[in-house]
Amino acid sequence: MEGATDGTRHQVSAEAAADCVLDSLRQLLCTLGSVLASPAGIKCSQDAKEARSLPALGKALKKLWFETPMINEWDTKEQVLWLCRVLAVTEGSRSGVLSFYGGGLLLSDALGVFAEVSLAELDIPLDEAWVSEALGVQQVLRGHNWEQFQQWPSDRRGGAGRDPLVSAARLPSALKRALDLEGVKLSRTQAAGLGVAFFMPGSMTLALGGVGAALLIRKAKEHFTQAAQEEGGDTQWQVLQTQWLKHAHTLLRRKTCPIEVRYVCGRQDPKTIKVSLYSVGDPLCALPVGSLGSLKASSTGGES
Repeated sequence: MEGATDGTRHQVSAEAAADCVLDSLRQLLCTLGSVLASPAGIKCSQDAKEARSLPALGKALKKLWFETPMINEWDTKEQVLWLCRVLAVTEGSRSGVLSFYGGGLLLSDALGVFAEVSLAELDIPLDEAWVSEALGVQQVLRGHNWEQFQQWPSDRRGGAGRDPLVSAARLPSALKRALDLEGVKLSRTQAAGLGVAFFMPGSMTLALGGVGAALLIRKAKEHFTQAAQEEGGDTQWQVLQTQWLKHAHTLLRRKTCPIEVRYVCGRQDPKTIKVSLYSVGDPLCALPVGSLGSLKASSTGGES
């Protein structure tokens, strides 16, 4: 009994430490957004307050970078490497290859770098208390619970607050990873529709069929990727790093050279038009703009 009690205490201690890590990172990101005081910073603070996982915080940080004007003193090569760390948190979590330990260290490091360069651009000194808390996060991650942190997935939810009864956060992990729904915020209409789908018999049959197809497509991609690894000798992590590097270059190009589409309405033309946009990485191109899949935190403004 004594050994079981000690094990339970250790488990509770690890969970409390993980909650502390998430709460601290959320507070750091909220504070940074408030200090920047830009529209992107204010929006980031709002998103971070509701984030309860590392990939959700990573998406908020990536969006803050994308919507922040170019920082002159930040070399583009350094930005690409920085983006790779952020993508390792968001996409590595989705691939299921990143632990809570690794995700926490990557995110805290990326957050510290962005705070340093963005505040230096505005001639704002980096607050010592902010730096101390950021270092404290890494100390907790490297503390006596580090082995347990390595066993947990990086998208483990925790921290203060509770998820709404009807939200994307309540969906199974496999579904959230397949459709990249981590950190998604639903409107009232969408929440009501999802609630109806939850409680009405047969209403989710079609949707789950599409999800099953998405999972099969993802499984097939993983199979071919694994076969390519065996032929080329690369590990899964090396393959993912190559993908993240390519994605980082794409994001930087979108930020520096954005494409703007403007609609000029003529006399005989409709006043409004509806457009369906899909990301290259979407498992199913069946959710147009305004639907659940298009409202994920990583698919607005071109930063996905």
